[in-house]
Amino acid sequence: QEKTQIPPGEVYRQGLLGQALMEALDELFQSQQITPELASLVLKQFDKSVATVLAKEVKAKVTIRGHCIDYRTMGELWTGNLSEVNVSIDSENVRTPRLHMLAADKKAFH
Repeated sequence: QEKTQIPPGEVYRQGLLGQALMEALDELFQSQQITPELASLVLKQFDKSVATVLAKEVKAKVTIRGHCIDYRTMGELWTGNLSEVNVSIDSENVRTPRLHMLAADKKAFH
């Protein structure tokens, strides 16, 4: 099965907030309350706004340690599956048996 490549600027659409936004826009489009062009414009602004806010506001240091099960690269994006994972965010530690990661090169958003 071939994986679809996600353009780097659209990576945040895969999160819960991005999925909810896309569902809401789809409902508005289906009920003919917005055009496809407006939905596309809203999504592009969402991508830009999330990247900007994260770059300016998030200062936490994250460390992830675990056993790599597999990983793939798709252009400027990397996905990976880890087991026996310890995630440290600043001084907080969380352990989880499995973690699926999606990462992007910061330069891809400029």
